Amino acid sequence: MTEIKPAAFNRAYPAGDSNSFYGIEDELVELPAGEQLITISTWVVEDVPTKQRGEQTYPLLKQVHIELLHVPDAITAALKLRDAAYKKRTGQDALAIVDGEDSE
Repeated sequence: MTEIKPAAFNRAYPAGDSNSFYGIEDELVELPAGEQLITISTWVVEDVPTKQRGEQTYPLLKQVHIELLHVPDAITAALKLRDAAYKKRTGQDALAIVDGEDSE
């Protein structure tokens, strides 16, 4: 019997117009270390391979679009959606994400 394993992630990132991080490198290097960037991304199931040994099947996910949010209202809305989805999935309130300075 084939065992289904957790998802694996293709580490390639979208190129060109599908990746809003391209072309803003000057802006990114000015940010302080630990700065959180809020994005919306789209993923597809790229493949569902089966390993020969142990007959393990797992979905291989690939990111096909990533969009960095810049507008404060959009960021707030995205964080609310994320927190609601996390609570629905886990039954727990969203975990606080601390920046680099608070975690030391």
